[in-house]
Amino acid sequence: MLLKKVVYVTQFVTNQDQALDFYTRLLDFEKRADNPTPDGGPRFLTVGVRGEEFQHVLWRGSPGEARHSKDACR
Repeated sequence: MLLKKVVYVTQFVTNQDQALDFYTRLLDFEKRADNPTPDGGPRFLTVGVRGEEFQHVLWRGSPGEARHSKDACR
């Protein structure tokens, strides 16, 4: 099976608001999704290049943290 398309990638960020500002204001990406998680954890936040389908997920956390999503904001 060959990879035909990448729809999104996830980047861990320490501050979602700062990351959103960086991508939208400085890099001119557009905000695509900004939805809180039902359990009060980090919100589901995506940005992308205008006119492109690909999305970049800005997820609050750190690589290597093996925590369940509801524990990520503690």
